[in-house]
Amino acid sequence: MKQVLKNILCILLSIILLFILTGCKDKEENGSLEEKIKSEIEYLDSKIVGMLNKLNNISYQNYKITTEKIELNESSGQEGEQSSSTQKGTESNTSSGGETSQNKTINQSEMDHSSILGDNTQNINWTEIKSDIELLHDTWSTIIIDLTQRGINNKYMEEFSKLLDNTTVDIKEENKKESLIGLTDMYSYLTKFLENEGDNIQKNIKNVKMHIIKAYSLVESENWEQMGTEVNEAIRYYNNIINQTNYVKENSFKVEKTSISLKELQNSLTVKDKNVFYIKYRNLMEQLSSF
Repeated sequence: MKQVLKNILCILLSIILLFILTGCKDKEENGSLEEKIKSEIEYLDSKIVGMLNKLNNISYQNYKITTEKIELNESSGQEGEQSSSTQKGTESNTSSGGETSQNKTINQSEMDHSSILGDNTQNINWTEIKSDIELLHDTWSTIIIDLTQRGINNKYMEEFSKLLDNTTVDIKEENKKESLIGLTDMYSYLTKFLENEGDNIQKNIKNVKMHIIKAYSLVESENWEQMGTEVNEAIRYYNNIINQTNYVKENSFKVEKTSISLKELQNSLTVKDKNVFYIKYRNLMEQLSSF
């Protein structure tokens, strides 16, 4: 009888241990998937915002490198008459009547200050943007698998895929207005992809950025009233972060500086000037990227 009880007890302990080990494994897998999805969302964030910024030549870097081709002409005297031509790289030689002429092309690079007021926001580098949207297609299929495993509504992914395709057509046709709208709509889905995650700070930051981007997309049409509405919504979401006492204590400088940048953007709307808004937008988005 004692042996039977001992066997039963061993079996029960084995079952309990199996449940514990299985639970730990599931937790590890869920945690790993959660971190992977966060990284993928940040990748989408970076790519979409990057393309939006390129549509107006906005950069967070203070300086940009420009390269200019310069042609040098060198001559030297030479006796006799001869004619010859050689080509190697970017050099060519010609000679006649005792004089040799050498043409050399060199690339000269300079560091220029990145200025919104000085740059032409209509001179868009569509080649870079087209390359970026293609890269997004390459990674999106993998991200779909992870979002599905995380239990994200399949409808969101189907809608994002359609937006990605339509926006790709707009970018291929170099349609700035429609590209702005399409990329903005794509960004709005990032908050939906985070709905099953527990990080409320990141959820609120994504909502802040979403409404700032919506305001940014309206600059071309100069819809200042609707832009004001979007900025107010961004402030409402940012207040959720300010109310997180522990987080604010640990990140006081960052939170306060971003709050000031957000208020500066709101105040710039009264001027109703595109470039002033772009300057405030750039400063704020750079701050938000640090969260």
